[in-house]
Amino acid sequence: MTDLEAAVQLLGGETNKVIYDDIGLPSIMVRFDKKMISELVDDYVTYVVHPAFVVNNTELDNFYVSKYENVIINDRAYSLPLQEGRITRISKAKEFCTNKGKGWHMFSVAEKAFIALQSFKNCIDVGGNTRYGQNRIKDFEKGIKLDSGKVLTGSGPKSWTNNNDKSGVWDLVGNNGDWLNGIRFYNTELQIINNNDCADFNNSTDETSLLWKAIAPNGALLTPAGDGLTNNSIKYNYIGGKFKLDVNNLSDTGGACVFSQIESNVNVPQLLIILGLYPQKSKGYTYSGRFKVEASANKVCYTYSGGNYTSQTEAGLWALNNGMRDIAAHNCAIRSAYVEI
Repeated sequence: MTDLEAAVQLLGGETNKVIYDDIGLPSIMVRFDKKMISELVDDYVTYVVHPAFVVNNTELDNFYVSKYENVIINDRAYSLPLQEGRITRISKAKEFCTNKGKGWHMFSVAEKAFIALQSFKNCIDVGGNTRYGQNRIKDFEKGIKLDSGKVLTGSGPKSWTNNNDKSGVWDLVGNNGDWLNGIRFYNTELQIINNNDCADFNNSTDETSLLWKAIAPNGALLTPAGDGLTNNSIKYNYIGGKFKLDVNNLSDTGGACVFSQIESNVNVPQLLIILGLYPQKSKGYTYSGRFKVEASANKVCYTYSGGNYTSQTEAGLWALNNGMRDIAAHNCAIRSAYVEI
């Protein structure tokens, strides 16, 4: 064991690990072990593993997520403390992750949802830099502030981790938004890539990939029609200041509301709850964050999570901004992840 590896485990515990990429450079990663959905979501009785642990129909024992927002070295993304997280567009973010070699990929919607569900189940309030270097609610919580109002990676208190402990993942809320792979919107239609298949860099997540699927109210995956109007697919309609799910396109106007306020006119497939795309109505949410969908005709929009250093009330563990195109940076950072495949 190297000095770095020993220090990481000493400071972060046995779930923290140094993982080296194809050119031998290290990233500090946090391991998440396989759990059944019934261990995370109340009233879920089917004994099925969470989709974050399924890649190409094979169950994995764990996945690893960057402990810190990433920096870029030699066109590769690295998880290192006390750095300024790199801002980039989503296509470059994916590239910087997959450049690292087999098993490396950009943080996925399934992985993010698993972490959020676990924190929620354990009643953990995840804070972060949501107002120019400090937490909006607890303004005494601060990180090492940069001139921009962002903070250096991992410089905030341990309450800014997913488990409120030094072993956790920093800055899932605020600072920079985290690009998410495996999710997009076409007009108001939700589309995903099944399970955690986007963790395999051989599975294309490009705009024209055939792996993108719409979702029916019974949870079935549908081949998209190509216009955001797939028959019997879930669509997020913005009506009366909140989202209402329906299989019909009831509104061409995008919008935003608090995540916990999302409602539905149709049966809600468990898959949406499991992926953090619909609230558990039997549970109470505190500072859940804003859910936004930009409805733009004939344009694919991608997703980042958590909010950023300016988001204030809009930031939160469940905050998703589903209106980002592959253009400017949008204060979105890279968080690479790793699976052994």
